[in-house]
Amino acid sequence: MALTDSEEAARPSLFGSWSQLKARLLNAEHLLVQRLAGTVFLIRVFSAALAFGSQVLFARWMGTFEFGIYVYVWTWVLLLGQAIDLGLGTAAQRFIPEYRDRGMLALLRGFVSGSRWLAVSIAICIAGLGAGGVRLIEPWLDDYMVLPLYLACITMPAYALANVQEGISRSYDWVGLAMMPAYIARQLLLTVLMAAAYFAHLPMNAVTAMTVADVDGVSIAGLLFDAGSVNSQLLMQVGPDGSSLDHSANPTTLSDVFFRIGGAGVGKATQSLVINSANVIADHMWLWRADHGSGVGWTSRACFVK
Repeated sequence: MALTDSEEAARPSLFGSWSQLKARLLNAEHLLVQRLAGTVFLIRVFSAALAFGSQVLFARWMGTFEFGIYVYVWTWVLLLGQAIDLGLGTAAQRFIPEYRDRGMLALLRGFVSGSRWLAVSIAICIAGLGAGGVRLIEPWLDDYMVLPLYLACITMPAYALANVQEGISRSYDWVGLAMMPAYIARQLLLTVLMAAAYFAHLPMNAVTAMTVADVDGVSIAGLLFDAGSVNSQLLMQVGPDGSSLDHSANPTTLSDVFFRIGGAGVGKATQSLVINSANVIADHMWLWRADHGSGVGWTSRACFVK
C-alpha cells in the first residue's frame, strides 16, 4: 500500500518537472525572439538616421547636380541588386536549416560555398551585359552619366555576394551579422570615403562646367565661367571630340561669354574653351588669365585655350 502511494505521488512530480522544463524552454525561445527583434529594430533605426545624415552631407559636398547623378545611379544599383543573386539569398534560409536539422553536412557545406561562387559568377555576367548595354547606348547618353553607370556595373558582384551572405547569416539567426554590412557598414564606408575626398580637396563636381552638343542653332549669351581653386580639365566644350557635322545653314553663336582664371580668387583650369563643332560664331569673347587681383601666380592660374 505504501509503494502504491509513492508511485502515485511521483507522477505529479514528474509532470510538474516536465511542465517547468517546457515553460523554461518556451520562455527561452520568447527571450531569443525578443532579443533578435530588438537588435533588428535598433539596427534599422540607426541605419535610417545614418542614411539621412549621410545624404545631407553628400548633397552639401557634391552640389545639387552631382548629387542628382549619384542618386540616379545608386537607385539603379539598389533596384537591380535586389534580384542580382537570383534568389540564392532567400534559398539559403530554406535549405540551410533543413540540412542542419537532418545532419546533411556535405550538402550544407556545398550550399554555403557554392551559393557564394554561383551568385558572384551570375552577377559578373549580368554586370558584363550591363556594361555592354551602357556602351551600346553611350552615343545617346550625356558624358557625365557614362562613368557612373560603368561604376554601377562594377558594384554588382559585391552586391550579389552581400545578398547571399545576408541570407546565410539569417538562416543561423545571426541577425547582427546579416544586417550590419548592408545597413550600417556600407553606408559608413561611403560616408568615410566621401569625407576623405572632400577634406583632401579632391574635386567633387563635374570637371567640365558646360558641354554643347554638335547640333544646329545653339545660342549661348551672357555667361561668366569663373574657375575654382580645384583644377577643372575644361570649362566649356562646344561639340564632342570628332564633331564633323555641317552647321553653316544654322550656326552656333557664342555672344558675351567670359572666362576668368584667377583675379577674384585662386582659379585653375587646364583648358578654358574647346570648340570642336564647325560653323561656330564667337562674338565678344573674354578669356582672361589674371595678371592682377587675388590668386595671381604663374602656377595658380594656369589655363589653355584650344
